[in-house]
Amino acid sequence: AGPGATMRINGLRSGGMPPKSQIRDIRFRRNMYAADTHESGFFMIDITTQPGTRGFRSSVNATYRDDQLNARNALATKKVDEQARRGQFSIDGPLWKGKTSFELNVDAMNQYDSRTILVATPGGYQQDTISRPTDRANVRLGVDHALSKTHTLRANFERRSTDNDMLGVGEFDLATRAYARTMDNTQLYFRERGPIAKNMLNEFRLRIQWQDTDTVPASLDRAIRVNGAFNSGGAQTQGRRKSTEIEFGHDIDVNRGKHNMRFGSLLERNSYDSSDIRNAQGTFTFSSLADYEAGRPTTYTQRIGDPQVGYNYWTAGLYAQDDVRVRKDLTLSLGIRQEWQSYVDSTINLAPRVGIAWSPLKSGNVSVTGGAGIFYDWLDANTYEETLQVDGVRVQDIIVRNPSSPDVSNGGVLQVL
Repeated sequence: AGPGATMRINGLRSGGMPPKSQIRDIRFRRNMYAADTHESGFFMIDITTQPGTRGFRSSVNATYRDDQLNARNALATKKVDEQARRGQFSIDGPLWKGKTSFELNVDAMNQYDSRTILVATPGGYQQDTISRPTDRANVRLGVDHALSKTHTLRANFERRSTDNDMLGVGEFDLATRAYARTMDNTQLYFRERGPIAKNMLNEFRLRIQWQDTDTVPASLDRAIRVNGAFNSGGAQTQGRRKSTEIEFGHDIDVNRGKHNMRFGSLLERNSYDSSDIRNAQGTFTFSSLADYEAGRPTTYTQRIGDPQVGYNYWTAGLYAQDDVRVRKDLTLSLGIRQEWQSYVDSTINLAPRVGIAWSPLKSGNVSVTGGAGIFYDWLDANTYEETLQVDGVRVQDIIVRNPSSPDVSNGGVLQVL
Protein backbone atom coordinates (compact mmCIF):
# COMPACT_ATOMS: atom_id res chain seq x y z
CA ALA A 1 0.00 0.00 0.00
CA GLY A 2 3.02 2.32 0.13
CA PRO A 3 4.35 4.67 2.81
CA GLY A 4 1.86 6.21 5.22
CA ALA A 5 -0.77 3.50 4.86
CA THR A 6 -3.06 3.05 7.87
CA MET A 7 -3.33 -0.52 9.12
CA ARG A 8 -6.25 -1.73 11.22
CA ILE A 9 -6.43 -5.10 12.98
CA ASN A 10 -10.09 -6.03 13.59
CA GLY A 11 -10.96 -2.35 13.33
CA LEU A 12 -8.16 -1.20 15.67
CA ARG A 13 -5.22 0.94 14.61
CA SER A 14 -3.00 -0.38 17.40
CA GLY A 15 -1.55 -3.82 18.04
CA GLY A 16 0.97 -6.03 16.32
CA MET A 17 0.52 -8.16 13.25
CA PRO A 18 -1.29 -11.43 14.11
CA PRO A 19 0.15 -14.81 13.03
CA LYS A 20 -0.59 -15.84 9.46
CA SER A 21 -2.71 -18.78 10.65
CA GLN A 22 -5.15 -16.40 12.37
CA ILE A 23 -5.69 -14.01 9.44
CA ARG A 24 -9.04 -14.51 7.74
CA ASP A 25 -8.73 -11.75 5.11
CA ILE A 26 -6.74 -8.66 4.17
CA ARG A 27 -8.51 -5.86 2.34
CA PHE A 28 -6.85 -2.91 0.65
CA ARG A 29 -9.21 0.05 0.47
CA ARG A 30 -8.17 2.07 -2.55
CA ASN A 31 -10.59 4.96 -2.02
CA MET A 32 -8.51 7.42 0.00
CA TYR A 33 -11.40 9.89 0.02
CA ALA A 34 -14.09 7.73 1.63
CA ALA A 35 -16.35 9.61 4.03
CA ASP A 36 -15.90 7.08 6.83
CA THR A 37 -12.21 7.97 7.25
CA HIS A 38 -10.93 10.96 9.19
CA GLU A 39 -7.36 10.87 7.83
CA SER A 40 -6.54 12.12 4.36
CA GLY A 41 -4.37 10.87 1.56
CA PHE A 42 -3.46 7.32 2.64
CA PHE A 43 -4.52 3.81 1.75
CA MET A 44 -6.30 1.75 4.39
CA ILE A 45 -5.43 -1.89 5.11
CA ASP A 46 -8.09 -3.83 7.04
CA ILE A 47 -6.99 -7.15 8.52
CA THR A 48 -9.61 -9.44 10.04
CA THR A 49 -8.63 -12.42 12.17
CA GLN A 50 -10.47 -15.71 12.54
CA PRO A 51 -9.52 -17.79 15.59
CA GLY A 52 -9.41 -21.53 15.08
CA THR A 53 -12.76 -23.31 15.13
CA ARG A 54 -11.78 -26.83 14.05
CA GLY A 55 -8.74 -27.54 16.19
CA PHE A 56 -5.93 -26.01 18.18
CA ARG A 57 -2.98 -24.37 16.46
CA SER A 58 0.09 -22.83 18.03
CA SER A 59 3.37 -21.29 16.96
CA VAL A 60 6.61 -20.13 18.57
CA ASN A 61 9.05 -17.64 17.03
CA ALA A 62 12.35 -16.32 18.30
CA THR A 63 14.62 -13.64 16.82
CA TYR A 64 18.17 -12.76 17.83
CA ARG A 65 20.26 -9.97 16.37
CA ASP A 66 23.82 -9.15 17.43
CA ASP A 67 26.39 -6.55 16.43
CA GLN A 68 29.36 -8.82 15.72
CA LEU A 69 29.48 -7.76 12.06
CA ASN A 70 28.81 -4.06 12.75
CA ALA A 71 31.62 -1.56 12.32
CA ARG A 72 32.52 0.98 14.98
CA ASN A 73 30.90 4.37 14.58
CA ALA A 74 33.49 6.61 12.93
CA LEU A 75 32.79 9.37 15.47
CA ALA A 76 33.16 7.07 18.50
CA THR A 77 36.38 6.02 20.24
CA LYS A 78 34.99 2.61 21.15
CA LYS A 79 32.38 0.14 20.04
CA VAL A 80 29.51 -0.58 22.41
CA ASP A 81 27.54 -3.82 22.27
CA GLU A 82 24.16 -3.75 20.56
CA GLN A 83 21.69 -6.59 20.70
CA ALA A 84 18.02 -7.39 20.15
CA ARG A 85 16.14 -10.46 21.37
CA ARG A 86 12.50 -11.15 20.65
CA GLY A 87 10.14 -14.04 21.32
CA GLN A 88 6.54 -14.66 20.25
CA PHE A 89 4.02 -17.32 21.18
CA SER A 90 0.51 -17.75 19.79
CA ILE A 91 -2.27 -20.27 20.16
CA ASP A 92 -5.85 -20.40 18.93
CA GLY A 93 -8.66 -22.91 18.91
CA PRO A 94 -12.26 -23.66 19.88
CA LEU A 95 -13.68 -23.10 23.36
CA TRP A 96 -17.23 -24.20 22.49
CA LYS A 97 -17.62 -26.18 19.28
CA GLY A 98 -19.54 -24.22 16.68
CA LYS A 99 -20.02 -21.28 19.04
CA THR A 100 -16.90 -19.81 20.62
CA SER A 101 -13.22 -19.68 19.65
CA PHE A 102 -10.20 -17.80 20.97
CA GLU A 103 -6.72 -16.56 20.10
CA LEU A 104 -3.81 -15.70 22.41
CA ASN A 105 -0.64 -13.86 21.37
CA VAL A 106 2.33 -13.06 23.62
CA ASP A 107 5.23 -10.99 22.32
CA ALA A 108 8.29 -9.74 24.25
CA MET A 109 11.44 -7.91 23.19
CA ASN A 110 14.64 -6.87 24.91
CA GLN A 111 17.14 -4.71 23.04
CA TYR A 112 19.84 -2.14 23.54
CA ASP A 113 21.36 0.13 20.93
CA SER A 114 23.95 2.88 21.27
CA ARG A 115 24.21 6.63 20.96
CA THR A 116 27.42 8.53 20.28
CA ILE A 117 28.29 11.70 22.21
CA LEU A 118 30.67 14.19 20.60
CA VAL A 119 31.12 17.47 22.48
CA ALA A 120 33.54 20.36 22.91
CA THR A 121 34.20 21.39 26.51
CA PRO A 122 36.66 23.82 28.13
CA GLY A 123 38.90 20.79 28.71
CA GLY A 124 38.87 19.81 25.03
CA TYR A 125 36.92 17.48 22.78
CA GLN A 126 35.20 14.49 24.36
CA GLN A 127 33.79 11.37 22.76
CA ASP A 128 31.69 8.67 24.37
CA THR A 129 29.19 5.96 23.45
CA ILE A 130 26.17 5.21 25.61
CA SER A 131 24.10 2.03 25.63
CA ARG A 132 20.33 2.63 25.49
CA PRO A 133 18.11 -0.30 26.63
CA THR A 134 14.48 -0.91 25.70
CA ASP A 135 12.08 -3.57 26.98
CA ARG A 136 8.66 -4.30 25.48
CA ALA A 137 5.95 -6.83 26.32
CA ASN A 138 2.59 -7.33 24.59
CA VAL A 139 -0.30 -9.67 25.39
CA ARG A 140 -3.43 -9.93 23.26
CA LEU A 141 -6.43 -12.20 23.89
CA GLY A 142 -9.33 -12.37 21.45
CA VAL A 143 -12.61 -14.27 21.64
CA ASP A 144 -15.21 -14.77 18.90
CA HIS A 145 -18.71 -15.88 19.90
CA ALA A 146 -21.63 -16.69 17.61
CA LEU A 147 -24.67 -14.90 19.04
CA SER A 148 -26.83 -16.43 16.31
CA LYS A 149 -26.41 -18.01 12.89
CA THR A 150 -25.63 -14.58 11.37
CA HIS A 151 -24.38 -12.38 14.24
CA THR A 152 -20.97 -12.61 15.88
CA LEU A 153 -19.45 -10.85 18.87
CA ARG A 154 -15.73 -10.11 18.92
CA ALA A 155 -13.96 -9.24 22.21
CA ASN A 156 -10.30 -8.24 22.50
CA PHE A 157 -8.07 -7.62 25.50
CA GLU A 158 -4.62 -6.15 24.92
CA ARG A 159 -1.88 -5.12 27.31
CA ARG A 160 1.30 -3.38 26.16
CA SER A 161 4.19 -2.06 28.21
CA THR A 162 7.42 -0.32 27.18
CA ASP A 163 10.42 0.66 29.32
CA ASN A 164 13.03 3.01 27.82
CA ASP A 165 16.18 4.20 29.56
CA MET A 166 18.93 6.66 28.65
CA LEU A 167 16.65 8.66 26.36
CA GLY A 168 17.71 12.19 25.41
CA VAL A 169 21.44 11.32 25.22
CA GLY A 170 23.68 11.62 22.18
CA GLU A 171 25.40 14.15 19.89
CA PHE A 172 25.72 17.31 22.07
CA ASP A 173 23.76 15.89 25.05
CA LEU A 174 25.91 14.41 27.82
CA ALA A 175 24.91 11.38 29.90
CA THR A 176 23.51 13.61 32.67
CA ARG A 177 20.73 14.63 30.26
CA ALA A 178 19.28 11.12 30.26
CA TYR A 179 15.75 10.27 31.32
CA ALA A 180 13.71 7.09 31.61
CA ARG A 181 10.16 6.62 30.35
CA THR A 182 7.66 3.87 31.17
CA MET A 183 4.46 3.45 29.14
CA ASP A 184 1.64 1.06 30.02
CA ASN A 185 -1.36 0.62 27.74
CA THR A 186 -4.44 -1.52 28.41
CA GLN A 187 -7.23 -1.84 25.86
CA LEU A 188 -10.63 -3.53 25.63
CA TYR A 189 -12.45 -3.82 22.32
CA PHE A 190 -15.90 -5.19 21.44
CA ARG A 191 -17.49 -5.56 18.02
CA GLU A 192 -20.93 -6.95 17.16
CA ARG A 193 -21.56 -7.61 13.48
CA GLY A 194 -24.32 -9.16 11.40
CA PRO A 195 -27.19 -8.51 8.95
CA ILE A 196 -30.33 -6.79 10.20
CA ALA A 197 -32.27 -7.03 6.93
CA LYS A 198 -31.82 -8.25 3.39
CA ASN A 199 -28.76 -6.56 1.84
CA MET A 200 -28.14 -4.63 5.09
CA LEU A 201 -25.17 -5.22 7.43
CA ASN A 202 -24.94 -3.67 10.91
CA GLU A 203 -21.80 -3.20 13.05
CA PHE A 204 -21.26 -1.78 16.56
CA ARG A 205 -17.79 -1.05 17.96
CA LEU A 206 -16.69 -0.09 21.46
CA ARG A 207 -13.09 0.58 22.48
CA ILE A 208 -11.85 1.49 25.98
CA GLN A 209 -8.19 2.32 26.51
CA TRP A 210 -6.18 3.22 29.60
CA GLN A 211 -2.68 4.65 29.18
CA ASP A 212 -0.13 5.62 31.82
CA THR A 213 3.19 7.33 30.94
CA ASP A 214 5.80 8.14 33.59
CA THR A 215 8.96 10.17 32.87
CA VAL A 216 11.84 10.27 35.36
CA PRO A 217 15.05 12.31 34.71
CA ALA A 218 18.45 10.98 35.75
CA SER A 219 19.37 14.39 37.20
CA LEU A 220 17.42 17.32 38.66
CA ASP A 221 20.26 19.80 38.10
CA ARG A 222 19.88 22.97 36.08
CA ALA A 223 20.50 22.51 32.38
CA ILE A 224 23.36 24.23 30.57
CA ARG A 225 23.15 24.59 26.80
CA VAL A 226 26.22 25.83 24.95
CA ASN A 227 25.37 26.29 21.28
CA GLY A 228 27.51 24.11 19.02
CA ALA A 229 29.50 22.68 21.95
CA PHE A 230 27.63 20.66 24.62
CA ASN A 231 24.47 20.33 26.70
CA SER A 232 24.74 19.23 30.33
CA GLY A 233 22.66 19.15 33.52
CA GLY A 234 19.24 17.58 33.91
CA ALA A 235 16.94 16.50 31.08
CA GLN A 236 14.27 19.02 32.20
CA THR A 237 11.41 16.65 31.51
CA GLN A 238 9.47 14.85 34.22
CA GLY A 239 5.97 13.96 35.36
CA ARG A 240 3.16 11.54 34.74
CA ARG A 241 0.27 11.48 32.27
CA LYS A 242 -2.74 9.20 32.58
CA SER A 243 -5.56 8.96 30.07
CA THR A 244 -8.81 7.07 29.56
CA GLU A 245 -10.20 6.92 26.02
CA ILE A 246 -13.66 5.62 25.12
CA GLU A 247 -14.67 5.24 21.46
CA PHE A 248 -18.04 4.15 20.13
CA GLY A 249 -18.67 3.53 16.44
CA HIS A 250 -21.67 2.37 14.42
CA ASP A 251 -21.86 1.47 10.71
CA ILE A 252 -24.72 0.32 8.49
CA ASP A 253 -23.86 -1.03 5.04
CA VAL A 254 -26.63 -1.17 2.45
CA ASN A 255 -26.38 -2.88 -0.95
CA ARG A 256 -29.11 -1.91 -3.44
CA GLY A 257 -28.43 -2.73 -7.06
CA LYS A 258 -25.60 -0.54 -8.28
CA HIS A 259 -25.34 1.28 -4.95
CA ASN A 260 -23.11 0.24 -2.04
CA MET A 261 -23.93 2.68 0.74
CA ARG A 262 -22.50 3.19 4.22
CA PHE A 263 -23.97 5.31 7.00
CA GLY A 264 -22.11 5.69 10.25
CA SER A 265 -21.20 7.64 13.34
CA LEU A 266 -18.21 7.91 15.66
CA LEU A 267 -18.04 9.33 19.20
CA GLU A 268 -14.91 9.59 21.36
CA ARG A 269 -14.52 10.77 24.94
CA ASN A 270 -10.98 11.14 26.26
CA SER A 271 -10.09 11.97 29.85
CA TYR A 272 -6.60 13.17 30.82
CA ASP A 273 -4.77 13.73 34.10
CA SER A 274 -1.31 15.19 33.64
CA SER A 275 1.56 16.50 35.76
CA ASP A 276 4.07 16.71 32.89
CA ILE A 277 6.40 19.68 33.17
CA ARG A 278 9.38 20.87 31.17
CA ASN A 279 12.30 23.00 32.36
CA ALA A 280 11.26 22.96 36.04
CA GLN A 281 14.87 23.35 37.26
CA GLY A 282 15.81 26.06 34.74
CA THR A 283 18.19 26.34 31.78
CA PHE A 284 21.17 28.62 31.08
CA THR A 285 21.89 29.18 27.36
CA PHE A 286 25.30 30.35 26.12
CA SER A 287 25.90 31.46 22.54
CA SER A 288 29.40 29.94 22.36
CA LEU A 289 32.01 28.02 24.32
CA ALA A 290 33.96 31.26 24.85
CA ASP A 291 30.91 32.90 26.47
CA TYR A 292 30.49 29.85 28.70
CA GLU A 293 34.11 30.10 29.89
CA ALA A 294 33.59 33.82 30.51
CA GLY A 295 30.33 33.20 32.43
CA ARG A 296 28.16 35.25 29.99
CA PRO A 297 24.84 33.45 29.34
CA THR A 298 22.42 35.00 26.87
CA THR A 299 19.23 33.77 28.58
CA TYR A 300 17.95 31.90 31.56
CA THR A 301 14.54 30.22 31.32
CA GLN A 302 12.48 28.30 33.87
CA ARG A 303 8.93 27.02 34.19
CA ILE A 304 7.51 27.37 37.70
CA GLY A 305 4.22 26.38 39.34
CA ASP A 306 2.01 23.31 39.68
CA PRO A 307 1.48 21.59 36.30
CA GLN A 308 -1.28 19.26 37.52
CA VAL A 309 -4.33 19.48 35.21
CA GLY A 310 -7.32 17.29 34.45
CA TYR A 311 -9.77 17.66 31.56
CA ASN A 312 -12.14 15.83 29.22
CA TYR A 313 -11.96 15.92 25.44
CA TRP A 314 -14.74 15.00 22.99
CA THR A 315 -14.74 14.33 19.24
CA ALA A 316 -17.59 13.15 17.02
CA GLY A 317 -18.30 12.40 13.38
CA LEU A 318 -21.27 11.54 11.15
CA TYR A 319 -20.84 10.28 7.59
CA ALA A 320 -22.64 8.88 4.56
CA GLN A 321 -21.03 7.25 1.53
CA ASP A 322 -22.44 5.88 -1.74
CA ASP A 323 -20.26 3.87 -4.14
CA VAL A 324 -22.14 3.81 -7.43
CA ARG A 325 -21.17 1.24 -10.05
CA VAL A 326 -21.85 3.39 -13.12
CA ARG A 327 -20.48 0.72 -15.45
CA LYS A 328 -18.71 -2.55 -15.02
CA ASP A 329 -15.39 -0.74 -15.33
CA LEU A 330 -16.31 2.53 -13.60
CA THR A 331 -17.22 3.26 -9.96
CA LEU A 332 -18.06 6.72 -8.62
CA SER A 333 -17.92 7.42 -4.87
CA LEU A 334 -19.84 10.29 -3.31
CA GLY A 335 -19.71 11.08 0.39
CA ILE A 336 -20.24 13.70 3.07
CA ARG A 337 -18.83 13.90 6.60
CA GLN A 338 -19.60 16.20 9.53
CA GLU A 339 -17.12 16.49 12.43
CA TRP A 340 -17.22 18.22 15.80
CA GLN A 341 -14.91 18.48 18.77
CA SER A 342 -14.83 20.21 22.13
CA TYR A 343 -12.89 23.46 22.75
CA VAL A 344 -13.44 24.60 19.15
CA ASP A 345 -16.08 27.24 18.34
CA SER A 346 -16.94 25.90 14.89
CA THR A 347 -19.88 23.45 15.02
CA ILE A 348 -20.65 23.00 11.30
CA ASN A 349 -17.66 21.33 9.66
CA LEU A 350 -18.97 19.62 6.54
CA ALA A 351 -16.44 17.65 4.51
CA PRO A 352 -17.66 16.54 1.05
CA ARG A 353 -15.73 13.69 -0.60
CA VAL A 354 -15.65 12.31 -4.14
CA GLY A 355 -13.68 9.43 -5.63
CA ILE A 356 -13.44 7.53 -8.91
CA ALA A 357 -12.09 4.11 -9.92
CA TRP A 358 -11.81 3.24 -13.62
CA SER A 359 -10.41 0.17 -15.39
CA PRO A 360 -9.92 1.25 -19.01
CA LEU A 361 -8.78 -2.17 -20.28
CA LYS A 362 -10.97 -5.24 -20.60
CA SER A 363 -8.27 -7.32 -18.94
CA GLY A 364 -8.53 -5.24 -15.78
CA ASN A 365 -4.74 -5.03 -15.52
CA VAL A 366 -4.79 -1.21 -15.37
CA SER A 367 -6.71 0.83 -12.80
CA VAL A 368 -7.01 4.59 -12.57
CA THR A 369 -8.14 6.04 -9.24
CA GLY A 370 -8.55 9.60 -8.04
CA GLY A 371 -10.58 11.82 -5.85
CA ALA A 372 -10.87 15.01 -3.84
CA GLY A 373 -12.29 16.08 -0.54
CA ILE A 374 -12.12 18.32 2.50
CA PHE A 375 -10.42 16.97 5.64
CA TYR A 376 -10.17 18.48 9.12
CA ASP A 377 -7.45 17.83 11.69
CA TRP A 378 -8.40 17.43 15.33
CA LEU A 379 -7.04 20.02 17.74
CA ASP A 380 -4.42 17.94 19.55
CA ALA A 381 -5.09 17.26 23.24
CA ASN A 382 -1.48 18.20 24.09
CA THR A 383 -2.06 21.66 22.62
CA TYR A 384 -5.11 22.23 24.80
CA GLU A 385 -3.26 20.83 27.81
CA GLU A 386 -0.50 23.38 27.28
CA THR A 387 -3.03 26.24 27.33
CA LEU A 388 -4.43 24.98 30.65
CA GLN A 389 -1.01 24.68 32.25
CA VAL A 390 0.63 27.86 30.98
CA ASP A 391 -2.26 30.21 31.81
CA GLY A 392 -0.16 32.72 33.73
CA VAL A 393 -1.51 31.47 37.05
CA ARG A 394 -1.06 27.70 37.35
CA VAL A 395 2.31 27.64 35.56
CA GLN A 396 4.50 30.55 34.45
CA ASP A 397 7.55 30.84 32.23
CA ILE A 398 10.40 33.00 33.50
CA ILE A 399 12.83 34.49 30.97
CA VAL A 400 15.91 36.45 32.09
CA ARG A 401 17.94 38.08 29.34
CA ASN A 402 21.67 38.62 29.92
CA PRO A 403 21.47 37.04 33.39
CA SER A 404 24.27 36.60 35.86
CA SER A 405 25.66 33.10 36.37
CA PRO A 406 25.42 30.93 38.38
CA ASP A 407 23.19 33.15 40.60
CA VAL A 408 20.53 34.37 38.21
CA SER A 409 19.12 36.88 40.71
CA ASN A 410 22.12 39.21 40.55
CA GLY A 411 21.30 40.82 37.21
CA GLY A 412 19.58 40.67 33.87
CA VAL A 413 16.19 41.71 32.47
CA LEU A 414 13.32 39.62 33.89
CA GLN A 415 10.19 38.72 31.90
CA VAL A 416 7.35 36.55 33.22
CA LEU A 417 4.93 34.91 30.78
